[in-house]
Amino acid sequence: MDVIFFSFKSGFSSLALDSSKTRLYANCMDDNVYVYDCAAFAEKPVSKFGGHRMSTFFIKLALSPDDDYLLTGSSDNQAYIYSTKYPQASPILLQGHTAEVPAVAWSPVDLGRIVTTSDDYSLIIWYLQREDNIGNDINPVLGPIIGNARRMLREKGKLFDWNLIKV
Repeated sequence: MDVIFFSFKSGFSSLALDSSKTRLYANCMDDNVYVYDCAAFAEKPVSKFGGHRMSTFFIKLALSPDDDYLLTGSSDNQAYIYSTKYPQASPILLQGHTAEVPAVAWSPVDLGRIVTTSDDYSLIIWYLQREDNIGNDINPVLGPIIGNARRMLREKGKLFDWNLIKV
């Protein structure tokens, strides 16, 4: 009789499609986000992003509205921003939570704002600083994220009227 062992580090917690519906991003329990090319029907991923920690299935990911950046929560109390154009580049770390960061979201109307929530009962709205008019950038109006972010709002343990928060 064959014995099959299942690793806790298998499975995925979140999926996202880019706006063209050709790239599928899978946030997997082995601490990687794998990118699949849906147009080519390839069985193997075309790229991957690593660095964040996946200890639970609650960790989610989000793509920026322009598909240039990937945002994921992490079990190490941080959120990570990866450049989808450069998977080998180091991610930008968003630090400020004191517990796992399971939920993340990108503003659909302001590419410079994201929100992270944490198991420490906090919500942080971040403003991402972006350079203007980089020569070879696809999006010359906003430019790339330059490597740092600052907190705009942190409320801990308070109830919100979500209709009042516009990110």
